[in-house]
Amino acid sequence: MTLLPTLLLAALPVMAQGTDRIALRFVVHDDEALELTQPAVQLDNGEVVLVPLLDDGSLEGDLPGDHIWQADAEIRRVQKLDFTLIDTATGEAHGSESLFLPAAGSATINVRTQVGELPMVVDGAGGASVSGDGSEGPKAPPTTSEVVQTDAERFTYLLWVVLLIGLLGFGYLRVVVRRLYVNDFLPTWRKLDRWLDRELAERDEP
Repeated sequence: MTLLPTLLLAALPVMAQGTDRIALRFVVHDDEALELTQPAVQLDNGEVVLVPLLDDGSLEGDLPGDHIWQADAEIRRVQKLDFTLIDTATGEAHGSESLFLPAAGSATINVRTQVGELPMVVDGAGGASVSGDGSEGPKAPPTTSEVVQTDAERFTYLLWVVLLIGLLGFGYLRVVVRRLYVNDFLPTWRKLDRWLDRELAERDEP
């Protein structure tokens, strides 16, 4: 084998490693806890990269000022990505997580901040996995608005069920009342009417 093919074969893994990249979108929901001022995501995929999170409407799908921070990053694909949520205004870290990246070319990682011992929870990894088996791990607890929406949906469903039962009960009651009227009340009324006619006729006779 000549020298040139040997060098090309040796360079293929390096070239593949350099071109195999994945696009990540980080979405940090801070609309409930309101813990962040100038957040950023610190990525550790062999080299430490600080990616600022934005809430100014410059990214597609972002509403400015809604406290849902977003950032796009294209990184060299690694098997496992370590990242930390940092508030650059205070220098405070709001939790770290490790995710196995998917084989797809992109992934959206949703994170939710909360007050307490666990300041950050992965709410959905978009194909990435905490355990490496494809499962996204436990979801964050529902927010107050989500709980209210769920309760409203349950109340609406219960209201429809009660309304349907009421309509069925009213229809059944109508059938029963009509049956009583036709089978019991109407014959009795006709008999009474005939008896009254006979009594009146006898009184009218001289």
